[in-house]
Amino acid sequence: MFLEMSPVFTAQKAFQQNLWGSLVWNHQWNEKIETVTDVGYRQCDQFFHKRRQVLSRLTALYRFENGFSAGIGFAWFQHSSLTSNATTNEYRPFLQMGYRWGKGAWNSQLRSRQEWRLYPSTDKQFHRARLQIQLRRKTRFSWLQPAVSIEGFSTLQRNGLLESRMTIGNNFTLKRQSLFLFFTLQNQTSVDENQHIIGLQLSLKTGKHVN
Repeated sequence: MFLEMSPVFTAQKAFQQNLWGSLVWNHQWNEKIETVTDVGYRQCDQFFHKRRQVLSRLTALYRFENGFSAGIGFAWFQHSSLTSNATTNEYRPFLQMGYRWGKGAWNSQLRSRQEWRLYPSTDKQFHRARLQIQLRRKTRFSWLQPAVSIEGFSTLQRNGLLESRMTIGNNFTLKRQSLFLFFTLQNQTSVDENQHIIGLQLSLKTGKHVN
């Protein structure tokens, strides 16, 4: 019995510590249309002992004058098994709606995303709904731009799988580049323990209409 259960136990324990890195390129084609491209590499098991995922994602957005936005996107994820060298490809088309508002030094964003998660190798597909709210604070220091966010996920086809992420971090900005260092506490009903994620995201902004 111990030998049969140990791989599952090890996999769940390995998910407790994660290290995420990503590069994001935001290009504004004009005042209304922009694209966001990001690539990422994620590890787990004492933060960096095992590769968990690699990913790439492209989002096309149209921004309305009243702070609302709408977009479509497509993502590719390659998931690595924690107990073997096997990998699984996931293809993820999605729709996205957003709203931005601000007052003084505070900026907020609400984002809703509907994802279709497709696994061709196993002929499985799931629909996942995501809702995120983010709050950012600007200061007179370019190295102090704190942010906090809460995001919830729901996948009904997978026995009502529920997920949540609570993130706190800081942006270090320099003209059109920014470096976001963050910590995320993630909870999944399919994993016994909370997952602790340390991440670093480098963002680049281009385009004539970038503020």
